[in-house]
Order: sequence, then structure tokens, then C-alpha cells
Amino acid sequence: MPIIAPPTFTGVASTPYWHALKAGYSTHRPITAEDEAAIPYLGVAGRISNLRFHLVDKPLIRGTESRTEGWADRELTALRQAADELL
Repeated sequence: MPIIAPPTFTGVASTPYWHALKAGYSTHRPITAEDEAAIPYLGVAGRISNLRFHLVDKPLIRGTESRTEGWADRELTALRQAADELL
């Protein structure tokens, strides 16, 4: 039997739709307390990946002026907020 990795709920968990999605998803596959507790930390990992994209990869494609679009600043702000909440 193949191992199926659980989806990452980081995006939807911060929306008003989380409870509905969780209820529907749970009818087919359980979401454990440990799974749910990991969501904020997976969100941090995703934001770090986004930050790297906006600071390194995107400027290679669109030029360094893309760094002034505000995406990196928003990711840094969200990481600071996550640190306040998780640490």
C-alpha cells in the first residue's frame, strides 16, 4: 500500500473556510491533533521558501527592481508575527 502524504493545510487554515474544509476532509481521513498543531510551523517553512523566491529567484527572472514590490516585506512581517505567536 503506498504511503500518501497528508496535504498541507497552511493556506486554508487561516481562512474562515477552515472549519468547513476540516469537517469535510475528516469524513474521509482523520486530522490528528498533532497534524493540526504542525500547521503554523509548516506555514513558517512556506514563508521562508516564499521569501527566498522573492529575494533570490524572482530577481533573476524579473530583475532586482522586483525586490521593491513589497512581497518580501510582507513575508518578513508575517514571519515576525508568527514568531510572536509561536515562541
